[in-house]
Formats: sequence, structure tokens, C-alpha cells
Amino acid sequence: MMRLLQCCFVFLLFIGMAIAAPNVPVHKVDNYISPPPQKPITVHIKTKVIDVLDIDEHAEFFTVKLSTSLRWKDERLRFDPNKANTDIKLFQDDDGIKDVFFFWRPVFNHSNSTGSRDVSTSKLAITPDGTVHYMEIYTIQIEHPMNLVYYPFDKQKFDIYLNIINAKSHPIIIKKETKPSIFYEPIARQVNIAQWNYLGMKDEAKKSLTRKNLYYYKLQIRLERKPMHIITRVYIPIIIFTLLSFIIFWVSPKSVIDRINLSLIGLLSIVTYQVIVQDYLPPVSDVIPIDIFVYLSFLFVIINIFITMLLYHFYTKRKMRVIHNVDLVCRYVFPIAYLIVAIGLLLASVLSSGSP
Repeated sequence: MMRLLQCCFVFLLFIGMAIAAPNVPVHKVDNYISPPPQKPITVHIKTKVIDVLDIDEHAEFFTVKLSTSLRWKDERLRFDPNKANTDIKLFQDDDGIKDVFFFWRPVFNHSNSTGSRDVSTSKLAITPDGTVHYMEIYTIQIEHPMNLVYYPFDKQKFDIYLNIINAKSHPIIIKKETKPSIFYEPIARQVNIAQWNYLGMKDEAKKSLTRKNLYYYKLQIRLERKPMHIITRVYIPIIIFTLLSFIIFWVSPKSVIDRINLSLIGLLSIVTYQVIVQDYLPPVSDVIPIDIFVYLSFLFVIINIFITMLLYHFYTKRKMRVIHNVDLVCRYVFPIAYLIVAIGLLLASVLSSGSP
């Protein structure tokens, strides 16, 4: 008897909780998760650059914030704007879209990314004729090799590849979007990134040459490095160290030890400074202009040492007239020649860097 009363109490409690519970709307999941019936499916894509957040030359990847818009048509989503009391059905943010939007949408990814994208905003809208507009704003890290032959006067092209997961039964054709987006996109007037100038972007949709019925979308970002950061931290200090080494020609030839010491100090200063600024330089196997400049500075300092030893040899032979003439010429010829060669190398690097 006691057990029967307990069962009745639990049953009545369950009925009361069900009555008191709020009416939670249950979304009907229609059989529209499969792709639209039309074959092939055409998806229009447009990607815009909001900002370039970081460029890592050592790891050869860059972090970029993008806005990607997709447009396709699904006849099953047609609706009467008079009955729906709206000209457009709008869904906000990815969680909200997943909760109420049970229809098919293309899933895209970036083939040269190092990880998944970090989505900050997503929107989806449906117009009465069944056209679906989808937009994402996200941050992603892209892996791309860099051409650093002309560093620090280089211009870079960063390619971003976007493709859509393609079902064999429903081929997808990707086309470049030419119509303006119906969504407001917070595109910056000027993309700013430290030590770089933004030169623009271009995009295109292409068919793969290696895989049948596979299309992809390519976005190319063009950047130009601001060289003043490297010029003020590498070029100018080494030029100063090398010019200071030429003061040995103003020291008396009798003080050969002082001359050699000054030359060695200049040489060691350049070597030490190069080690200090090594983090500024990219890990490149090829010889780049900045390497040629440093080696050139080494060469001038080493020539100073050899000339000092030669003048000391003349001093032991008491050829004071020769020593005086050599010193007089080297005091002006060496600094002027070094500056001409160094500046000429810089100008040649700038001119040969070419266009991105």
C-alpha cells in the first residue's frame, strides 16, 4: 500500500512539473539538410581584407582578419513576403543560425591555413526568391612562403585559397561575386600593419587543373615592407662603425699598435652588432643585399688593417714621404669610396626589388 502511494505521488509530481513548465518552441527539422536539387550548385564568393594582424617571417605565416560573403539559391526556401510580413529573413551569429536554420549551406575552408578560423560574426539572410546570403567575419592564420631575396626592400604577395567541401552527387561551381553584399561589412579604409604598406588585393575564382569538377577561390594580398626600421637599426650603425675605423689614417705611423687596435675594434664592433641585430634578419639561405652590405663593411675594415701593416713596413724603411702621401690619400678616398659603394648598393637593392 505504501509503495502504491509513493508511485502515485511521483506520477502526480511529474504531471505538475509538465504543466508548470514554460512552452519552449520546438523547431521542426525539415528534410532540407541535403543540398538543393539543382545540379550543379553555383556559389558566389567575395572575400575582403579587414586587417593584417601579424606577419612572421621565420615561420612563414601571417594572421589576417577577413570578411567572406557567400550567395547561392535554394528553391525550397522561397516564401511569400506578404504572408511572412517581411522582405528578408535574417539570422544572426553562428549559434543562432544553427538553432533555427536547418537547411543546407556550403561549408568552406582555407586549404593553406595552419588551423581553424576564429569566427567573430556570422549572418545569414534569405530573400523571397530563395536566394541565401551568408557572411562571416573571422581571423585566420595562413601559411605562405615569402620571397626575401630583396630584404628589407621586398614586396610580398600573400595568397589565400578558399574551397568548398564538394559532394560527388552535388558538384559545386564557385564564382566570384560581382554584386554588393546586403550586409554591412566593417571594412577598414586603410589596412595598417607595423613595418608594412598595404598595396591592395585581388581575387579570382578558378577551376582546378588537377581535380575534376573542383573549383577554388583565390585572394591575393600585396604588401610592401617599410625599410626604415632596418636602415636605422642595421645599416646606419654599421656605416658609422666603418667610417670611424678610417680615423687610423689620422694617427701617427709610429703608433702602429694603436692603428691596428683601432682597426680591430672597428671590425669587432661590426661583428658584435651583427650578432645583436640577428633577430631582425630573416632566416634566408640565399645571399641578400643586407649580407652584401655587411661583408662590404668587413672588407673595408680589413683593407685598413693591411694598409696599416704596409705603412709600418715603410716606416721601418724610413720612407716617411710615402707614408705621408698614402695617409693623405686614404683619409679622403676610403670614406668617400665606402659611402659611394654603400649608397649605391642601397639604391640598387631598391630598384631591383621590382613590383609585387
